[in-house]
Amino acid sequence: SVGSKAMECVVTGTLSGDLLVWDGRNLKLTVPGAAAGAITCVNYSNGVLAVGSEDGMVKTFSISTSLVVAEVATIDLRATGNVFLVADTAVSSVCLNADKILVGTRGNELLELSLVGTPAEEGAEEGAPLPFPQIGDVLNGGPITSGHGTFDGVALTCLASNAASTEFATVGTDMKLFVWDAVSHKQVKSLSLDSPASCVTYSSDGGLIAVGYSDGPKKGTVSVFAPGAEDP
Repeated sequence: SVGSKAMECVVTGTLSGDLLVWDGRNLKLTVPGAAAGAITCVNYSNGVLAVGSEDGMVKTFSISTSLVVAEVATIDLRATGNVFLVADTAVSSVCLNADKILVGTRGNELLELSLVGTPAEEGAEEGAPLPFPQIGDVLNGGPITSGHGTFDGVALTCLASNAASTEFATVGTDMKLFVWDAVSHKQVKSLSLDSPASCVTYSSDGGLIAVGYSDGPKKGTVSVFAPGAEDP
């Protein structure tokens, strides 16, 4: 719901990307083209409305008690530079918190993004990179949680532990290899594969990871990676 106790409305999103503002059963306002794709979630807090859509976009709008709606910020999850994100960045949930927003994706990631930009340093050269964070930057160094996607029948297919360390690896039909740390409970590396994977194992010394493929162009083959490398 949106507004004060004296004026409460309900906001819904449509498959065509429009926002609809309702007062009871009466449609009070339509915001056409609020998103380019289907709107999958909305959240309201302190005069700000956050909207997530299937095309991987998050937008925020100011909305007054007189139902004046204005776009404030746009975040494209495909442009965050976050290497942890899987291919499906469709937004499944959003939650506003002051100058940050929590975003859940259909790719099974939970991200905390900045809603404010840090001003450039005084005297900085024109064109110099802006200081961190800027609007849309991923905070905390990566996803709060992440894993194999849950879209279109995607599944985790195998897990292998590293006998020489606290690491373990997982693969899935989402064509991803993830390396995790069992102590910190965090994902430490990720790699996009060329085909859906069915099995994974470490070498006896933990220095190599072998991945077997169950489908796609690499079906029936095995790839070997070095998890300690800069790019495994």
